[in-house]
Amino acid sequence: MENKTITSGLSIVVAIVLFVAVFVVGLTVLLVLLFGSSRAFGADFTGVPRIVDGDTVVIGSMKFRLEGIDAPETDQVCLNPNGMRWT
Repeated sequence: MENKTITSGLSIVVAIVLFVAVFVVGLTVLLVLLFGSSRAFGADFTGVPRIVDGDTVVIGSMKFRLEGIDAPETDQVCLNPNGMRWT
């Protein structure tokens, strides 16, 4: 009789854990669909891209900064550990 009680208790715990997991995943998907996962506005731009530096692109009159890219700026001087310029 004790085995059945333990087994049914575990089944309830497993069911609760699965319910919570499915609820959290569903809520996450809903929030992403409602509010989006980025700050992009989805506009279309046409033209020849001009690369300004390692993290900046210009198309027409629009300037785009690439988030998360750490690149030297055009006028930045980079020195190695010996103090010698390498850019």
